[in-house]
Amino acid sequence: MSLSIRIRHPGGISSIQVDSNGSVNDLLCAISKVSGLPADAQDLKSGYPPKPLLYTSSAQALSSLKLSKNEQLLVSAATPSGSSTSSIRAPVPSRSLDPPKPKPFVPESIAPNTISASANNKAGDWVEVNGSYLVLNIVPDDNSCLFSSVAQVFEGSIQAASKLRRVVADTITADPITYSELILERSPEAYISTILKPTSWGGAIELSIFSTHYKTEIASVDISSGRIDRFGEGQYSQRCVLVYSGIHYDCALLSPTPQIDDPGFCETVFSTSNESILPAVTALAKKLKDRHYYTDTQTFDLRCGTCGEGLKGEKMATQHAKETGHVDFGLSWSSDLVEASCGFSPLPLFNLATYMLGPDIVQTFSDSPFFYSRKDIGLPQPQGDIVQPHSQSRVSYYFPKSVGEYHYGERHPMKPHRLTLTNSLVVGYGLHKRMDVFAPRAATRDELEMFHDSDYVDFLSRVTPSAPPSLTTQFSKFNFGDDCPVFTGLFEFCRQYSGASLVAARKLSHGNTDIAVNWSGGLHHAKKGEASGFCYVNDIVLAILELLRFQPRVLYIDIDIHHGDGVQEAFYMSNRVLTVSFHKFAGDFFPGTGALDELGNGLGKYFSLNVPLQEGIDDESYISLFKAVMEPTITTFRPTSIVLQCGADSLGCDRLGAFNLSIAAHGECVRFIKSFNLPLLVLGGGGYTIRNVSRCWAYETSILTETDVGDSLPPTPYDAFFYPDYKLHPPLTGRVDNLNTRSSLEKIRVSIRENLRYLNGAPSVQMQEIPPDLVGWLESEERNAEEKEEETVGNGKAGDERGEDVHRARNDFFDGEKDGERERLGSGGAGNNGTTVGSMGGSGSVEISVGAAAASKKTGGRKGKSKGKPGSTTATTTTTTASMSTTTSTAPTPVAAATTATTTATTTTLAPEAATVDVIMES
Repeated sequence: MSLSIRIRHPGGISSIQVDSNGSVNDLLCAISKVSGLPADAQDLKSGYPPKPLLYTSSAQALSSLKLSKNEQLLVSAATPSGSSTSSIRAPVPSRSLDPPKPKPFVPESIAPNTISASANNKAGDWVEVNGSYLVLNIVPDDNSCLFSSVAQVFEGSIQAASKLRRVVADTITADPITYSELILERSPEAYISTILKPTSWGGAIELSIFSTHYKTEIASVDISSGRIDRFGEGQYSQRCVLVYSGIHYDCALLSPTPQIDDPGFCETVFSTSNESILPAVTALAKKLKDRHYYTDTQTFDLRCGTCGEGLKGEKMATQHAKETGHVDFGLSWSSDLVEASCGFSPLPLFNLATYMLGPDIVQTFSDSPFFYSRKDIGLPQPQGDIVQPHSQSRVSYYFPKSVGEYHYGERHPMKPHRLTLTNSLVVGYGLHKRMDVFAPRAATRDELEMFHDSDYVDFLSRVTPSAPPSLTTQFSKFNFGDDCPVFTGLFEFCRQYSGASLVAARKLSHGNTDIAVNWSGGLHHAKKGEASGFCYVNDIVLAILELLRFQPRVLYIDIDIHHGDGVQEAFYMSNRVLTVSFHKFAGDFFPGTGALDELGNGLGKYFSLNVPLQEGIDDESYISLFKAVMEPTITTFRPTSIVLQCGADSLGCDRLGAFNLSIAAHGECVRFIKSFNLPLLVLGGGGYTIRNVSRCWAYETSILTETDVGDSLPPTPYDAFFYPDYKLHPPLTGRVDNLNTRSSLEKIRVSIRENLRYLNGAPSVQMQEIPPDLVGWLESEERNAEEKEEETVGNGKAGDERGEDVHRARNDFFDGEKDGERERLGSGGAGNNGTTVGSMGGSGSVEISVGAAAASKKTGGRKGKSKGKPGSTTATTTTTTASMSTTTSTAPTPVAAATTATTTATTTTLAPEAATVDVIMES
């Protein structure tokens, strides 16, 4: 009979097969083959807690050891002073969370090479997990705690910490594009030199590298906030847990008992499908927080060791370091008070920078702030040698790696390179440290077809600058030309910026962030089946559709100088999306839509608000009007999330714009919307003087992260773009005469407020996900219903790829309440506006087909007032199947949700107030 034995040895973990009828020598020889340890120099332990495996002779029968079929053995080199048969393991002293006694500072004592082999066998608090215990495994209190914790998890010993520093160095050397000077904030060579020192700390960059290196998600929980940062989230099938106290990392292991007698027999990596681990991690963090096992320097009383000035918390210490260059800070509390408040014993007054970094690093603090500027949780992390600590604010930043490398053409005003400039300023100001930074995946074709026609997406995927005539003949069909040219990598460019917006929307929907930022998105002109105004894929519509899967109501706000016609058109019939656009509306200015009386249609009546402005509007007028419009809009509609398009062509001095807005005023709009504390997706948009676009979006990133940045721009590789002033806020106002009178702006304000009265409160929508096995059936039913409708009307044949749109509006605009073409619910008839409502008696099935009435006016292209093709009417068709039980009502209120998303509504009650609709959304 063969025994399968799993052994953990210095070289890793192996499995061996031995004959149960053999001798102990057979076992030792098999172990020697995989471990490299001689048979006479092995120390074997078995069981839990691990105990020495005792035998009198190597010739002894293996069966006498009573090993089980799936035995696990811990193998190490025998100590020189004794044989493996007599090696008795000394008991390991347990460690409680009680703070150690103060000890004087000795710089040499903190180097990792002084750690004893038993230093990693210390257990702290624990929580029970399905009969096992998630235990805090405390590693030594030195500057290598992150590396020691990761080494314990993946290498089985903290002695491998120095090896992990080399892993980081090799990874940075091998990938200079990802780990550039902008990301590392110093040259890769200098960073590597720093990280290889045993006194340097690690942070987010290292955790990201280790996640990729070990192909494991690393979940790091912050004790003070309870927040879990997940590196490699969704990419791997296994997960490990680190615990962060503010200045120290430990790891969490799954043990059969509340004590860790030997980490080698604990589970260090867990399956991501194990849903009990993350709740246990949260519970462990709470337990540790209750015991004050964390450090919060926001509440520390400090004293400058140079001048003796008393300081309160991190903020004052940072300011003092900036003003004086002093970096000798010590705690002015008594030891007893610190122990009671923070769970650890303070060191005597000393040079804290020297303790954390080592004496050779201290001089780097002469012109740098001592602490990082942190919003919620102060962490005593000196700037000189800390490598990107955890972000404490709930802001997510999405930047597709190569999105700034595409090129519309030499003379084209749209320059994706503006995104590279923006990112360089964001990194230069250090704003990335206050955000979770993601390089999002590109959108798939299926995701693009959530809104866009499949034949249009197919055209985008195949067209190239050297396209064959079979494709070039379709240019006019899909509105390609001067404004929307074909360029190399077009489809990949569209997939990248759209993918970023979709991933950001999902992050918001799942409550994993408060603010998501994608400056590459915001292309608001693209239509369902054609390009428009430099825009090919409407990532905004895709993102809103994604939000609507989990959110009842979404507010879309557009501060681009051009009207957001593509977004308005997509949701013109919906009462679940309220669109608000502030834009120039005059003559033949592109796109020619966005008049004050474009209010929506059908269920979406009064859910489209437009603020048409004349050129030259200044800061004071714009901000006053913006706040006067948005405050009642938000309080009336009560959105569950907001999408904010921040087109920077509304700035003064823009190549295609004609407003007089400063960067500060543009940013004030962002600040005002942020103040409502609703889930917020922030996107880019237009902007054609790229040096000002990058300034604006970098400044607004600082607003979103609540970071004060100075007016001087940080050094970047693109300094030439900002010559000669190198300022964040250059003078941009007063270049165009202001044609907006006080009376005209007041008229707009009064009109908007009057239209808001008709909303009568926000529609209530109960959300429920479709079970996965119903998705395919519902999609099939929807297709059948659409084909049947086409056959009934008689325009085009069922299955035609692009027949005439039978739902296209006959007239350009809905002409108020006196328009005889408006829909009449319950009439069973069809008006000329393309709305058909069947009988609503009883609880029968009602099919409602609605077409967008927001046609584009005949206007020129974006490049000039007379260039470009006239705009064409593009209808957005929605088919909503509802099973409705109705009551009599005369109120002109929205009654159901109609979006371009596939929606099945059940149990809809028409009441005098906003109706409640139970909607099952596709998951």
